[in-house]
Amino acid sequence: MLHGRDLELRTLRDAVARAADGRGTAVVVGGGVGTGRTALLDAVAVAAGRAGLTVLRAASALVERDFEYGVVRQLFDPLLAAAGADARGRWLAASGGSLPAALAVEPLDRPEPHDQHGRVRELQALLATVGAERPVLVLVDDLQWADTASLQWLNRLVARVAELPVSFVGTTLHGDPGAGRPPVRGLAAAAVPLRARPLGPAAVRGVVAGRFGRAGDPEFLQVCEEVSGGVSLWVRQAAASSGSGLLTVGGL
Repeated sequence: MLHGRDLELRTLRDAVARAADGRGTAVVVGGGVGTGRTALLDAVAVAAGRAGLTVLRAASALVERDFEYGVVRQLFDPLLAAAGADARGRWLAASGGSLPAALAVEPLDRPEPHDQHGRVRELQALLATVGAERPVLVLVDDLQWADTASLQWLNRLVARVAELPVSFVGTTLHGDPGAGRPPVRGLAAAAVPLRARPLGPAAVRGVVAGRFGRAGDPEFLQVCEEVSGGVSLWVRQAAASSGSGLLTVGGL
């Protein structure tokens, strides 16, 4: 259970509802280390699954940023691999029955400039075809580390998302140099901004009670809040540091 995230969860559930209604939206969740950005993606993925959406998810990594279309392949490869022959055939019809070029090449192959637009169009057509059968939620964690080719397609998607039964939710790490890259800034500027805020006192109480099954001593809770600064990861670590379950300052 996520504590103190009612505003964020409402925004993300609205993105699910809009995709289901055929006019999607885009949201970018920003925050520092440990603020719960990935946990919010987990929550909206569950909500989308329950609502009957197809969920496509990828997690960017700095060491993979040079793998062109690496994020795109994380999104589409599992979908196509799990599809039956009939569904796969329908989805690939827009590209002549074969894989879109972005999914057929090795990730290190950099597309020629004149090929880039064609690859973006193929990916857009594939997503639109999948979405026509069942609304889609696209999730990408840590956009600041995504490869440039995937970011170019994601920018195209976000620009057209209101015309599709597709919503997009991504996350960015505040303070990371990669968040200042032009395609990341452009994507964030075109999306609804959402900040993973520090947890307040009520949320800290909820985290502690969730861990130990009962409320903590007021002094213990105050120390958890002060030590963590409301950062969800540090709240959990401060609570866990009591170890023995003594929910008092002496338990720290």
